[in-house]
Amino acid sequence: MLEPLVVVLVAILVLGALCRRFGLVEPPILLLGGLAIGLVPHIKDVELAPELILTIVLPALLYWEALTTSLREVRANLRVIVLLAVGLVLFTTPVVAWALHEFNDTDWPTAFIIGAVLAPTDAAAVAAIAYMLPRRFMTMLRAESLINDGTALVLVAAAVDVAVGGERVHWGSIWLDLVLSYAGGIAIGVAVAGIVILVRRYLHDPMLGTVLSVATPFVAFLPAEELHVSGVLAVVVCGLTVARYAPRLISAESRLRTYSFWGLTSYLLNAALFVLVGIELPRATEALESHTLRDGILAVAVATLAVVLSRVIWSYTSTILIRTIDRRPSQRARRVDNRRRVPTMWAGVRGGISLAAALAVPLTTDAGQPFLERDFIIFVTGGTVLLTLVVQGMTLPRVIRWARYDPDDAAAREHDLARHALIAVSLDRLSESSAETPHQQKVIDNIRHSLEKQRATVPAPDDAGRAATVRDFLDFETDLRLDLIGAQRDALTTLRDEQQIDGAIYLRLESVLDSEERSLRLTRDARDGGLRGPE
Repeated sequence: MLEPLVVVLVAILVLGALCRRFGLVEPPILLLGGLAIGLVPHIKDVELAPELILTIVLPALLYWEALTTSLREVRANLRVIVLLAVGLVLFTTPVVAWALHEFNDTDWPTAFIIGAVLAPTDAAAVAAIAYMLPRRFMTMLRAESLINDGTALVLVAAAVDVAVGGERVHWGSIWLDLVLSYAGGIAIGVAVAGIVILVRRYLHDPMLGTVLSVATPFVAFLPAEELHVSGVLAVVVCGLTVARYAPRLISAESRLRTYSFWGLTSYLLNAALFVLVGIELPRATEALESHTLRDGILAVAVATLAVVLSRVIWSYTSTILIRTIDRRPSQRARRVDNRRRVPTMWAGVRGGISLAAALAVPLTTDAGQPFLERDFIIFVTGGTVLLTLVVQGMTLPRVIRWARYDPDDAAAREHDLARHALIAVSLDRLSESSAETPHQQKVIDNIRHSLEKQRATVPAPDDAGRAATVRDFLDFETDLRLDLIGAQRDALTTLRDEQQIDGAIYLRLESVLDSEERSLRLTRDARDGGLRGPE
């Protein structure tokens, strides 16, 4: 098992470096790299375990995405998100099933399984390839991909019951399962978040705080799954709630450790998932026995086209419906033209969750007979994931540039607003401080001078004319401070190498320099509107 793990990690390192060097979108490159690795005879025996994806990788990725998704933006766009996460999944499933039945002569139960498996977008892929979108559209896509897995998994379960158990379709039962799944998932997510927040009040050790954060998504996911409600929604609701109400209970050190852990972990899980999906594709091709390869390729083309067109049709029709019903001025102000809606339509890529759901289809029917269509389901799903990631994923940046969005400076303005408020609060608190000695007064004066200097260099929220000039100044100051930190780190290393200071002292001071550098880089990212964090 160690050898495949090393191969995957090296692939992530090499392919990730190439993507950064040449400005490529990572998910499709990682998938293609995994596909090349999967052709190697020894490595292709690595199997993507669906239970690993659905019970370990999925909760972890969903929780981190929920922690770093703005609850304010979710609330502001809740109607659109629900239409995409629920309505679009319910629309896509029968459209894909009909297309496969009509143009590929696929039997209805198998076609519905494929339609349900391919209905949800992939949270990891969307977050990785749609980062160029303005904040509002990016939040909608991320929230959609967080929630639609829950809708799709209910439909997959119903379709599988029909295909392997010979049951009839009971639409009333499906709707009831869907409602109970969502209601139960929300309730469990809120309950677990409440417990986590309560524990946070008494847990002050940073290391144990990080352990609690790691355990939280699984504590929310597993009970929900045991009760046959949406574990996906439980994790998402829990993450959004914790991000909203827990920050005041978490120490700075615990937060730094937790976010560092989740940042690295989510990247590795995302990247490994794309590589493993690529490795799985040759296996899916070899296992295709119930249909000819020609039929399989045709089915992939039909399913991919149906997935893309269903999203386009739904986006246009739902928009027309909303505009017809809701004519409030606030709604009119949020409207965008057709050109700017195209990137969100084109961003509906599929990923590892779809393939994991396909791999989870039973090998046998309830009667004990082999389920012969399973290999076909896996092949079509894997091929569609490959096409959407490569074609849509690699062309999305160009589509976003073609859409010509207005400059999205809202994040920068809000950053300036927050900085002004923080400096004002600090100056007010400082004016309440009293000095007992001249030395203490000098400290107060120095801090006040530093704060007044910061206030002079942060543009006022309504002073857009100065923003570019001031940011150039601030970027220069940040670069200079980073250069000084680099010089300090070199000097510190020299002292250690010359054995003038102990290694423990070196590590302690290096940690201080690292924190300062991270703070500077985060501040610069926030000025550029690129900070991703909880509200």
